[in-house]
Amino acid sequence: MKTPDFPPDEAHRLSALDELALLDTPPEERFDRLTRLAARTLDAPIALVSLVDSNRQWFKSRHGLDTPETARDVSFCGHAILREEPLIVENALNDERFHDNPLVSGTPNIRFYAGAPLHDRHGHRVGTLCVIDRKPRSFANEDKAILRDLANLVEREFVLGEMRDYYDERNRALNVLTDIAMNSEGDTGERATRALAIACDYLDLETGIVSRITDRAYTVHWHYTSEKGTLADGATLPLDRTYCSLLVSTGGQVLAVEHMAKSPYNDHRCYKIFGLESYLAAPIWIDGEIFGTVSFSSRHPRSRAFSATEKMFVTLFADWIADTLDRIQHTETLNKLVTQVPGMLYQYRLWPDGHGSFPYASPGIEDIFGMSAEEAAADAGKAFAKVHPDDLPGLLESIERSADSLEQWQHRYRVRLKPGDCNWVEGFAQPEALPDGSILWHGYIARVDRRQTLMK
Repeated sequence: MKTPDFPPDEAHRLSALDELALLDTPPEERFDRLTRLAARTLDAPIALVSLVDSNRQWFKSRHGLDTPETARDVSFCGHAILREEPLIVENALNDERFHDNPLVSGTPNIRFYAGAPLHDRHGHRVGTLCVIDRKPRSFANEDKAILRDLANLVEREFVLGEMRDYYDERNRALNVLTDIAMNSEGDTGERATRALAIACDYLDLETGIVSRITDRAYTVHWHYTSEKGTLADGATLPLDRTYCSLLVSTGGQVLAVEHMAKSPYNDHRCYKIFGLESYLAAPIWIDGEIFGTVSFSSRHPRSRAFSATEKMFVTLFADWIADTLDRIQHTETLNKLVTQVPGMLYQYRLWPDGHGSFPYASPGIEDIFGMSAEEAAADAGKAFAKVHPDDLPGLLESIERSADSLEQWQHRYRVRLKPGDCNWVEGFAQPEALPDGSILWHGYIARVDRRQTLMK
C-alpha cells in the first residue's frame, strides 16, 4: 500500500478547508441530493463528498456508506487531491497503491474508485466527489465528464455556502458595532471599556486595548481584560516592546497574527516579553495621523485565520474610537474657547407642550443666571424665574414671535441674581424647527454693561 503524499500547498489547503467551515457539520440536503444523483447517474452503490483533513477524510455527504470518516493515510481521496484530473481505479486489487489497503481487503471492500477533486474559490483542492463500487468496472470518458459536472455543482454549493456565511457573519459584526455605538450609558471611559468587553466576546479574545502613541511611548488609554490585575489605564511602555510597534512598522495597516510562535514576528521583543499568541489590531487615525491602536489579543493561538469580516470589525471599531476621541478633543477645545467668551453660549429648546430646556449652555450661564448648565438642562424655568417680573412678559412674547416666524431672536431685559440687584442682558439667537415640532435656538446672551465696555 502506498500512503498518499501531501500536496505542495498543504498548509494553504488546510486553511482553505477550515474557511469552508464544513468539517463536522450536520448533513445537508444540498449535498446529499448530489451524492444521490451521482450514485444513480453513474450506477454506483456508494457516492461521497469527501473533505481531506490533516489526518482524516471526513464525509460531508455519504450515500451507501455508514462510516463518517476514515484515516487519511489509507484514503483513495488523499491520492485524488494530488492531481487535477479525476483519479480512476478500475480494479484496486491490480493497483500496487491499493491492493493491500484495509479499505480494499476489508469493509467497504473497494474495487472500483472514481474521484474528481473539489476546489474552494481560490483553487485549493480540499476534497473529492467520488463514486465507489465493490466490483471492478470500467469508466468511460462520458462518465468522467458527468462526474466532473457533478463535482462542479458541489463546488457551487461551497461558494454559495461561503457567501451565506460571509453575509451572516458580516451582519452579526455590524449588529454588534451598532449596539456598541447606540449604548450611551455612562461616561466616555465606561462606554469604551464596555465596548472593548463586547468586542472581545465577539472576537473570542481575552484582552482589548485602546492605546495612545506619543513619540516612542505606548500608553494604555482604555482597556478590558478577562485576566484581572494584569493591566491598568495610564500604564506606559516603550513602544518597541509592544505588539503595537509591529502595526506601526507596516505603515498603519490592519495586523492579524493567528499564531505568533509560527509567524515572522516570533523573534520580536514583544513576544518574548508578553507571550501573546493571537493578535488583531487596527490604527486609530485622527487628523491624518496615527493617534494609537485598537488591539485584541489572547495568550492562545487561533485554530483558524482571522476572517475578512473580523478585520473589518476591528477597523470600524477603531473608526468609532477615533470619532469618540475626536469629539472629546473638539469638546475640550470648545470649552476652552467659550470660557473666554463674555456671557454665555447656549441652545434653548421649546417643546410642543410648552416646556423648555437648555440642551447646551457654556459655563458663562453662572454669570448670567447664577445657575449651572446641568440645572438649566433639566429645567429652563429656573432661568426665567430670575428675569425681572416687569420684563418677563416681553421676553416670552419675543420668544413666541421668533418661534412663529423662525426669524432671529433679539431681546434686552433685566436679570435679578440678588434682591434689589439687577443686570441688563441682551440675547441673540437663530431658531431652527425640529421634526417633532420643537424649536431650537442657537445663540448667546451677554451682560449689556460688559459688552459695551468691551466694544469701547
